[in-house]
Formats: sequence, C-alpha cells, structure tokens
Amino acid sequence: MAWGLGQRAEPWIEILTLASGASSKLKVPVRPRNNAVVDLSWSPDGRWLAYGRGISTLAATFELWLTRASDGESVQLTDGTRRDVSPAWSPDGRWVAFDSTRGDTRGVWRISAAGGQAERLTKGEGSWPRWSLDGTQVYFIGRGARANNVWAVSIVGRKERSVTALTGRRGVLATMALAVDTRYLYFAWEERRGDIWVAELIQTPRQ
Repeated sequence: MAWGLGQRAEPWIEILTLASGASSKLKVPVRPRNNAVVDLSWSPDGRWLAYGRGISTLAATFELWLTRASDGESVQLTDGTRRDVSPAWSPDGRWVAFDSTRGDTRGVWRISAAGGQAERLTKGEGSWPRWSLDGTQVYFIGRGARANNVWAVSIVGRKERSVTALTGRRGVLATMALAVDTRYLYFAWEERRGDIWVAELIQTPRQ
C-alpha cells in the first residue's frame, strides 16, 4: 500500500508492506506549489508509482509523475497546465491512462510511461480509467450525458460502448471504485435514501 504525506512542506510517499507490517518513507521532488500527492497507482512489476501532484486536492491543475520505489528517482509525465489525475498502468507497463480536462471536455487519455505526447482515448466525457487485463480495452466512468454508467473504449479503433445500463436507477455510480479481473467488472453503486420529517412551525405557548 502507498499514500502521500507531508503535503504542507516536503511531501513523501509512505509505503506499507502488508506481509510484514513495516513501513518506509519514499521522498519525492519538492515542488513548493504542487505538494499534494493523490491517486497513487503501482506499476504491474511493482517498481514504479504513478500519481498526480497539485497545489491541493481540489486544485484546477495537476501534473502526472512517476517515482521508482527503490530509490525515489522521479519523472514528470505531464506539464500541469490541465488537471491530469487518476493514473492507471497498462498490464504491460508501457502506458499510463488518466483522465484530464485537456481538450473540450474531461476525458480519458494515455501517455507512454517513457514520456512523450499524450493521446486521447475517448470522444465523450469520462474519468477513472481501468485497463482490461489483456490491455485491449480501457474501462471508465461516464460523465455528462454518460453519467451513472461504466463505459469501455478499445485501444485499436477507439470504439466506445456502454458496459452497464443503469440510467434511471435510483442512486449514483461511485467514483474511485472501479476494478476488473479476467471475468468481472467491479464497481460501487450508492443509493441515497432519506426520510421525510415534519417540524411544527408555530409552537404552542406553554401553560
């Protein structure tokens, strides 16, 4: 497990080894204006962490970074002129998918783990990408007109399709809760229920 700490001064990534319970501190480059570390994602080989960096967790712009777990060597993938967040590694470790506000709408993009230019995967709006285990598709949570459904886009041909049909159902599709295995797609659905209460507006004077 890994998470970001020390975000007010010099940030670091705390790594917890579940088998032993031991934790270690992984330093990352100090960026006075971009010390919030979010959305950490391990590479398939367990050597690198991808994550976003911004002024705060609510910042309008975020950079994508990679940091090697063994020695803290870090590489900046995107320049931070847009909100680039939610990185997800391809199964072969060659690509990082992410969602970004670059372009006309918030959509899903990918960039080589070696650096270079990012390319858009989706035509419509989407966020929180997750790769299929064979690397041929990227699943994502729809936004805008696609909200409350999980979608998929093929890497070859960029064909998009809806995986779920939840439109009109009571509740909302939760973010940060999308996972896949060889057979199933896992996601969280939040049904927000409430009670109706009555409060008396005019109080009767006490005798």
